[in-house]
Amino acid sequence: MEIKLDENHIYHVGNVRKPSVSKVLDLYFPPTGFYSEEGRELGIASHSWFDFLARGCEPTEEPDERIADEVAAFRKFLAEVKPLFIFGEKILYDDVLGVCGKPDLYCEIQGRPSVIDYKPRNSNVRWIAQTAAYQCLIAANGFPVLDRYALRLLPGNYRLDQHKDKNDLSRWRAFVAGFKARDFYEQNLRS
Repeated sequence: MEIKLDENHIYHVGNVRKPSVSKVLDLYFPPTGFYSEEGRELGIASHSWFDFLARGCEPTEEPDERIADEVAAFRKFLAEVKPLFIFGEKILYDDVLGVCGKPDLYCEIQGRPSVIDYKPRNSNVRWIAQTAAYQCLIAANGFPVLDRYALRLLPGNYRLDQHKDKNDLSRWRAFVAGFKARDFYEQNLRS
């Protein structure tokens, strides 16, 4: 089963379009009104750096000065927490829920399989549902997840916020069901 992600951030499994974790969450937690193309580009750049560093690679150049503080914070996280990299930025499909996504980092922390989502300094309740979504997505692909975290990257420092409520998994499944119900009516019952 081939899973593709196109330049518009739309997933296809085979030739069938599938919703992303982000698309489902957008229904319940609308994206911020402060979105900008520059912010998107910087987010892509910082995630590329984090993935590169999490894999144990050492760059030969310095990051863009606009993300240098976040990269320094990520390096500090790696040095102090010492996560064991399993995979990151891997496109996955949950064939039960019919949702695709790309978790930032799947690793072991102190021997415990964990999912980590990289975040900016502010806090957002959406992230709790997002890490639950990624736990379901990773588990649907045969990998256990015991712990979920949002890694908040501050200037030169970080916060690793653990999401412990097991009921978040059933809430995520309910979000997907609600999204699909809404999508059904939008696609099939328009006058």
